[in-house]
Amino acid sequence: MTLPVLIDQLVSGLAIGGVYALVALGFALIFGVLRAAQFAHGEVYMVVAFLVLAVLPWFPALGALQFLLVIVAAAVFGAIAGMLIERGVFRPLADAPHIAPIISTIGLMILLQNLVAYLKGSELHRFALAWPQGNVPVGPASVPVLKLVIFGTALVIPALLQVALARTQLGRAIRATAIDAETARLMGVNTARTSLVAFAIGSALAGIAGVLVGALYGVVYSTMGVTALVKGYAATIIGGVGNLVGAVAGGLLLGIFEVFVASYVSPRWTDAIVYTLLIVLLALRPQGLVGRAIPEKL
Repeated sequence: MTLPVLIDQLVSGLAIGGVYALVALGFALIFGVLRAAQFAHGEVYMVVAFLVLAVLPWFPALGALQFLLVIVAAAVFGAIAGMLIERGVFRPLADAPHIAPIISTIGLMILLQNLVAYLKGSELHRFALAWPQGNVPVGPASVPVLKLVIFGTALVIPALLQVALARTQLGRAIRATAIDAETARLMGVNTARTSLVAFAIGSALAGIAGVLVGALYGVVYSTMGVTALVKGYAATIIGGVGNLVGAVAGGLLLGIFEVFVASYVSPRWTDAIVYTLLIVLLALRPQGLVGRAIPEKL
């Protein structure tokens, strides 16, 4: 293994890991506020990718400008989808047993996946942006520009979200609701609106991840959401469920590990080894790499 090859694989791992990080971050944000798993999260990722693909001809093919417009469109589509799911699925089941929204979102996942497959077919659809396809030097290696841009985007967005959560009134409301929704409501926080906004932000992150992976691989397809859900959920667990920083760290680590396993073991063994590692991690550190163990009070 030469240094240029190592750098190239590391950048590839960071690029796909950044996508996993955005999915995991959205999943963790929604879970932290609503205390319920959103199993249609991967289908938001997939549906938004197809929606952006449909409007892509409207955007000027001007490289960075087109990329920015695609990211904004993905965020808007994702946020709208998230608000519809929160209002249509989670809000009516707010007082139902915890299993009810889980089953509902699994049903929604199956519905959306089959609906897209029926409307667009199950084949691969080309997703090509007008971003420069050249390489840039990174030390002794030559790395595709697009991978660096995707990795950079996947770092900047969580950083901006972290600042918003820490510095804005809405961000403080989201954090308060995630810690204790009942107390936050008694303190004057509109928890219903806060949950809606958190769902919109989390789904917007999934939508952005969907178009980033479409740009990275050049294709989108109707079952891509299943992979995103599983990998995003795994990244969330690795980092620590409900921990936003841990979700990003878990996604990046998962992407790097996948690339190196595929390169030096076998692509066929990638998922098996990754999930074996996940099981071992849960056995040794169930709170995740960044999460903290919470002692039970008697």
